[in-house]
Amino acid sequence: FFFQAEDGIRDYKVTGVQTCALPIYAAAPLAKQALPRPATVQPAGRPASDVAAYWERFGAAHPGPLAVSWSRDTGAAESILGNLSAPGAASEAAARRFLAENAALFRMPAGQSDLQVSASRSTPLGRHIAFRQIHQGVPVFGAEAAVQFNAQGRVIAVSSSYRPGIFISVTPTIDRAAALRTALLAVNVAEAPESTVDLLVYPVGGAYPLAWRVSVPTDDNTWESFVDAQSGALIGAPRDINRYVNGQVFRVNAVVATQNNALRDNNDAASAVPSSAYSTVVLQRSEEHTSELQS
Repeated sequence: FFFQAEDGIRDYKVTGVQTCALPIYAAAPLAKQALPRPATVQPAGRPASDVAAYWERFGAAHPGPLAVSWSRDTGAAESILGNLSAPGAASEAAARRFLAENAALFRMPAGQSDLQVSASRSTPLGRHIAFRQIHQGVPVFGAEAAVQFNAQGRVIAVSSSYRPGIFISVTPTIDRAAALRTALLAVNVAEAPESTVDLLVYPVGGAYPLAWRVSVPTDDNTWESFVDAQSGALIGAPRDINRYVNGQVFRVNAVVATQNNALRDNNDAASAVPSSAYSTVVLQRSEEHTSELQS
């Protein structure tokens, strides 16, 4: 979502570190549940026919420059940038009002009873308010909406991954313990006491199965699996949600590594220390906390 950076190295004085994100995914073949494909898939960069007419009206009401992207799965607007409202008070109520007035553009109900506030924070641009989609008390995986206000309280950016048309029961047939056993077996792990198991709606292949999301941390990997909460089948293959990052670190420290007590940093210049003072290591971070490592 828009304009957020979490937990990164923000000090410009930090030097001598180079990173490159290298996601690692499971390669072992595992049994997958067959799920129906969507009846129609939107062409890339095109709105659904019922959304297109509303977009024309929206564009006519907002004559300034607008940038929009469209969901290939739903044909709804995924993101819109521009001057999208008049100035006003930046608040949850104002964010909900904007979404309600333009609900057809995002294929969400105007009532928004299934949107729950997940974040409300000040940003350098103004205020950022985010919602997550909830179906009968159960979160919909990856389904969110966010509204960014500028300092004058004008909506300047909106993003949405809302999933319309969810009509499933949220009562699981398979319990949490059974889902954990399936996930452990899939990654050949006997036990993992710090595993987490959460119930959610998991959009996949045009369907919305109720599923258990199982996270299994090990010494080397953190495996994420989705287990169908009705059939007990594994949905797709487990994936390692760690990020493996090559980083350069000092061998103890620069003075010890170079055996040069006269070493100076030359105003924090990376060139002040020879490459021989560094060693390359692999850093491991969870996918949920890697915005600072992406490059």
